[in-house]
Amino acid sequence: MYIVVIGLGEVGRHLLGVLDQEGHDVVAVDIDAEAVAYAESHFDVMSLRGYGANHDILRKANVHQSDLVVAVTDHDEVNLIAALSAKQLGAKRVIARVQGNEWARWTEGVRYNFLGVDVVLNPRVLVAQELARIARSHGALEVVDLAQHRVELVQIQIQEGSRMVNKPLAKLSLPTDVLIAGIVRNSELFVPGGADVLVAEDLVYIIGRPREILKTEDIFSSKREARRVCIIGGGVIGQALAIELAHAGSEVLVIERSRERAESLKASVDDITVVHGDGTDRELLSEVEIKNYDLFAAVTAKDEINL
Repeated sequence: MYIVVIGLGEVGRHLLGVLDQEGHDVVAVDIDAEAVAYAESHFDVMSLRGYGANHDILRKANVHQSDLVVAVTDHDEVNLIAALSAKQLGAKRVIARVQGNEWARWTEGVRYNFLGVDVVLNPRVLVAQELARIARSHGALEVVDLAQHRVELVQIQIQEGSRMVNKPLAKLSLPTDVLIAGIVRNSELFVPGGADVLVAEDLVYIIGRPREILKTEDIFSSKREARRVCIIGGGVIGQALAIELAHAGSEVLVIERSRERAESLKASVDDITVVHGDGTDRELLSEVEIKNYDLFAAVTAKDEINL
């Protein structure tokens, strides 16, 4: 495939690495000379320095011949304009990434044929949706929606002393429309048969209809959905997560360091509690009685603060 990647930040570089390994013909575009130089020295791709939403630059990148154009700069409007322009110039398919609050409620994580762009992705909203699914699950470590929410894939870890240990899978009384799709044991993935048994620390992947998946989780775990949730960070992820959980009936507390953002969040989202403060402040966490919450989610823009 002939693919044009616009924006060579962290996501753009990762894309170049994957596409290069898969043997695609790739053109890398960025306005920053250092980013372009990095792409030239680390990947077997063509490169072009320039503003990714400029028609002349897009023509030089031959987007009219491209099978796919992916716009992943740090500026949402640039990505949308670049993708739309590439589509108008003849690109077969275009994808734009957006991250800001302005686009959160419009994209709902993924939006197809949005403003003339084939696919618009908001990864921060997708993160919030994944965290919300985990919060609503009964002990799952990971929850993935498939087939437009008609099927779920969940990951559950088998605990020491579980009644599921050492039982052949064929003898497990699982709900209908549910299958054990895979097991990871000692970092090795295998597809089990009816004679295989589960052991402690196994990571089990279960696939099925959402209602049946919840029943299956109850068989493997005694945990229940998180009814009280504390979120650190009121940005795009924190706000989207708070909305999802509040709508699901959870009690939600958001701690936000910026007074302006905290006030805006409280005014825009009903049925949540917002505290202006530092989520790394142990005294503050003690004051809000963090020990009484079922789930703590740190989702600020800075990794070190979250950790």
